[in-house]
Amino acid sequence: MVKQALLDEAAKWSALSTDMTAVQRQVDDLALQVTAFFTNNPITAQAAKNAYDGVWHLVSKLAGEAATEFKQIDEALHRAHDEYEATDGKKAYDLSRIYGK
Repeated sequence: MVKQALLDEAAKWSALSTDMTAVQRQVDDLALQVTAFFTNNPITAQAAKNAYDGVWHLVSKLAGEAATEFKQIDEALHRAHDEYEATDGKKAYDLSRIYGK
């Protein structure tokens, strides 16, 4: 039961990692030129673009970091599953040696 719960949780984090990778790709495609911020004032338009670029880069960076972190959680849960499985098997073996069954 515990082993399956670890695998189920790992699958959830793997899917989230995949989702965040897709988000990062989509965000990366949202680059805008200064003309997108037309205001009749080139200085204001450039300032608006700079503000947008700052947020755009931050969101892209955070989405990429989330994808990496979520993948690491998935891998850690798989390692916990494997360790639990190996330990569980060894404990069962030890008990059978002790009790002769």
